[in-house]
Amino acid sequence: MVVTQAKESEAVFRRVDLDPADLASAQRINGFEDELVVNLVELLEKGSLSNILIVGEDPIGTAKHKAAVKDYLQKVRFKVVIDAFLTETAQIADIILPASLWYESGGSFTNTNHTIQQFEVGVKPKVELTTADLLTKLLNRFGVNSPTDIYDIQTEILSLLPQTESGKHLQFIQTTSEGQHLQFHAGCSYLMHNFDVEFENKLINAKTHSHERVFQH
Repeated sequence: MVVTQAKESEAVFRRVDLDPADLASAQRINGFEDELVVNLVELLEKGSLSNILIVGEDPIGTAKHKAAVKDYLQKVRFKVVIDAFLTETAQIADIILPASLWYESGGSFTNTNHTIQQFEVGVKPKVELTTADLLTKLLNRFGVNSPTDIYDIQTEILSLLPQTESGKHLQFIQTTSEGQHLQFHAGCSYLMHNFDVEFENKLINAKTHSHERVFQH
């Protein structure tokens, strides 16, 4: 999740990927103005953003073009990162706030089939505030009304979803190479990206050792 603040306005927060049809509901519930950002990369390239909050993502570490993404983010005057890991993005932040892991917070996942999978807290968090608690307190400081219970938050999110069929039908297409529009690996997730890299390295090593054993025989 990325929340940004444009230099031209001290009061308007910009949020990415919010359907225009849902803006009215969000404004009514939260009581704040919202403006749709069509191209966040363009704003970063132009240096149009003064403040940015990055939650649980590592855009530099997972970027296909790391140098370019790092250059974009360094143009932002004030950067805050909320994460459970000291990622490459966190290392250039002005402030790093510790995040809780998913099994320390509770909540839900939504898979690519749009199935919501709810889960409970598994272990006590190592941090004083869970990520949800931290975000709620930040929103309250900015005058945004927000529930404090994780499941009340989930209910609010569900209430903002379209109540009718959109008529759009999505289809998965099997590919053999990366798409030309790919900007980040592993969905911009530090944890998943490092898992993919480690898995690939171990697979290569296993194939190499297997080949060496066959060659020796």
